[in-house]
Amino acid sequence: GHLALMAQTGQYNYSRMISHGELVGASLAVNEFVNHLLYVLFNLENRFLPYYKWQIRALAEGKFAYLIDKIAFLITTDNSLNNSKSKKDIIEGISNVIINELKQKDISNSNSDYLEEHAISVTQHIKSREIKSLHLMEY
Repeated sequence: GHLALMAQTGQYNYSRMISHGELVGASLAVNEFVNHLLYVLFNLENRFLPYYKWQIRALAEGKFAYLIDKIAFLITTDNSLNNSKSKKDIIEGISNVIINELKQKDISNSNSDYLEEHAISVTQHIKSREIKSLHLMEY
């Protein structure tokens, strides 16, 4: 579910909102992208996502610490024309990091660059019938 919501908020809605001049909505989309990203990063490391005020400190102790500056840029800079291009590039770059990690862990077979396709692929690797039968967005 978090992968699908990363796709929706970051890869899809952020660009659309920027193109429509909805800068506040674009900021909300980026914040949602980062929120779901943190869940995914911690899950990929089999770590518990801590309370929000400790998340970045905990991220600094793991494999994905190198993403902190990119995450900080996403959530602390405005959505001006100059920054929006950089933010789109960062969103796609982070999405590629996630995709590569999913493939490396052999939990996604998709060749798409869109995270929703990987979310669907990940569900096909779930062994528990009970969990596999849940809707993608029941996370």
